[in-house]
Amino acid sequence: MGSALLCRASIAQSADSQPVFQKSVSNLRNQRYCEVLVGKRAWLNLEVKVFNTQGLNLCPEAQWKTLTKESIAKNFDASFVLLNGPRYWTMDEIQAAGNTVNDVKEPWIQPVNATDWAKRSAGV
Repeated sequence: MGSALLCRASIAQSADSQPVFQKSVSNLRNQRYCEVLVGKRAWLNLEVKVFNTQGLNLCPEAQWKTLTKESIAKNFDASFVLLNGPRYWTMDEIQAAGNTVNDVKEPWIQPVNATDWAKRSAGV
């Protein structure tokens, strides 16, 4: 799921066809993180939002254990919720460009637990 930062990307190209990355995060290997995928279906359309803790915290176990699929689904009026974690990065660096650059912190989870979450991608 770490590749969520790179999904649906249209990476900007320089004149010599090399990608122009707008943001890079390094020293990731073995860092703990958690993800929550929230899906909403409307007839034949499916939108999935991916939230994770990368760059905000290391997904504290006590807060992670307080999350429930039911409470998140109710909060988002979601068709499904996937609690994906805790996980550990197996790569050293992520580079992002275009629509994949996102520093938005979403407060939606605050009433459920004290962990900060960032919206990393949304796809249809």
